Amino acid sequence: MASYYSDLNIDIFNIEDSFFNDICYPFSDSKSDTILKDRVLDLYQNYSLCEIGCSYDKIDIESMIVTCSCEVKTEVDVEELEPAFGKIIEDSFKDSNFGVILCYNLVFNFKNKLQNYGFLLFLHFFLIHILLFIWYLFSGINSIILFVHKEMEKYNYALKSIHSPIKKNSDKILLSKLKENDLRKNTKI
Repeated sequence: MASYYSDLNIDIFNIEDSFFNDICYPFSDSKSDTILKDRVLDLYQNYSLCEIGCSYDKIDIESMIVTCSCEVKTEVDVEELEPAFGKIIEDSFKDSNFGVILCYNLVFNFKNKLQNYGFLLFLHFFLIHILLFIWYLFSGINSIILFVHKEMEKYNYALKSIHSPIKKNSDKILLSKLKENDLRKNTKI
């Protein structure tokens, strides 16, 4: 398992790795995304690889060598500092969905988009929507008004002499044609 993630440049022994901390780090396993919390719970290997007072730097999986940084301390400082206001605000957004806003640059990164079925489906529907909107701008809804009016008359939901209110000049022409048709039908009876 460690060698698999090492090939992906992910250090599963380092909790400070951007894989465990950066909400914008894209990662999916078995065709599904893995959130930060699940990465830490499922993938982070919490082993004490360094002695007390040392910090973990890296591991070489092939040679199985761990590199640690150790500093010699001459004084021990036990004073606790109050958290800064900026840190409090940052922590309040860390567990919310607002943190995803920071990943706006991934939206315009088309590196893996062509392999993502959800993106391709969205793109397909978006293009159809744009084409239908352009078609609507040129053709209008006159044919729909006429169809609805005929269907309402056909099933006796509307009286033949009552028409919808006039909204545009093109609707006036359509309604005048409907009135002419009503007059013709009434004179035939």
